[in-house]
Amino acid sequence: MKPAAFEYHRPESVDAAVGLLDELGDEAKVIAGGQSLVPLMNLRLATPAHLIDLRDVDGLRSVSLTNGELVVGAMVTYAEIEDDPRIEPAVPLLADAVPRIAHRSIRHRGTIGGSLAHADPAAELPAVALALGARIGVASVAGNRDIAASELFVGPFMTALEDNELIVSVTWPTAAPAHRSGMFDIVRRPGDYALAGVACSAAIDAGRIRDARLVAYATGPTPYRLAETEAVVEGARITGDVEAEAVSAAGRDTERVRFDGDGFAYEQHATAALVRRVLRWLAAGGPR
Repeated sequence: MKPAAFEYHRPESVDAAVGLLDELGDEAKVIAGGQSLVPLMNLRLATPAHLIDLRDVDGLRSVSLTNGELVVGAMVTYAEIEDDPRIEPAVPLLADAVPRIAHRSIRHRGTIGGSLAHADPAAELPAVALALGARIGVASVAGNRDIAASELFVGPFMTALEDNELIVSVTWPTAAPAHRSGMFDIVRRPGDYALAGVACSAAIDAGRIRDARLVAYATGPTPYRLAETEAVVEGARITGDVEAEAVSAAGRDTERVRFDGDGFAYEQHATAALVRRVLRWLAAGGPR
């Protein structure tokens, strides 16, 4: 199928892009890598009257590492993150997540900002942003602001962005030496969306878990913190009793955000099984 007719815009600056967004409102869609939007347009599930292409916008392709933070421009592609030798030592969870996204050809086009703006609840990057407490920099004609990842995702494919706001950067805190992080998922085959996933970031201090952040994805309307599970493991040594209590708590955490439908029992079981895998990995020392 072909997309519905639209007017094409190709601004060269952030100011020009947000000016168009402010002028055109909800009749416009922003295209970054196009890996999600173009299929929707071809199926006519999205029919924007105006398309704003960001490929020529200056300043959105930079990656910088300063003062304990990694700042990634919104138009940086997954492949560029995957190939950058600075990423894995600085933000190992991001380095672990990116190769799981689709296939290399798609990673050459898909962008960091596009993934967060699309807010697919089964996508890896929203879960990583939530697990690490990333900040999303956005611009509009009114100025710039940061949105915490915990406030960005409000529903399936829905964010807290206003119609005239544009993601311009993502700031990721770098990992402390004691922190361990990893992505754990269940997929039919490499490159598929996860059926269930858990992103983990935690410190190990004298055999005890500290500052645990466990984020489930693909099993709720947005990525979500496994808050009760985190409370169980905080300050604990991993024993059989702690593992059993945490696995039970993970089921309850999933129930808090449950979808109505036949898949819930699987989602609950899968998330609990992944939490068990996470804890055994941490008990073994949680290599980065």
